Amino acid sequence: MTMSQPTLRLAAAASLFALTLAACADGSRDGAPGNPPSTATQRLYDRATGSGPTPPDGTAGNPRGTAAERAYDRATGSNVSGAYPQNSGGVPQR
Repeated sequence: MTMSQPTLRLAAAASLFALTLAACADGSRDGAPGNPPSTATQRLYDRATGSGPTPPDGTAGNPRGTAAERAYDRATGSNVSGAYPQNSGGVPQR
């Protein structure tokens, strides 16, 4: 039995969403022991361009959490990233 294309797309989207949530929920922040600041891609870019290292989350020039976490926070009114402590009660902040 084969799955229809819409079913496969839905399954792929659900898997990607679950993977994203799992990655966001690991609790380790940039710059924490065992987790250097920024992503491996950003560190590679920093080295290749000769720019200084990207600062850890929550420091000047780099708000807490990932861009995906902050977008989720803005859309849902949550504070998963830690960048929106004013969000409470599930009311989206604009």
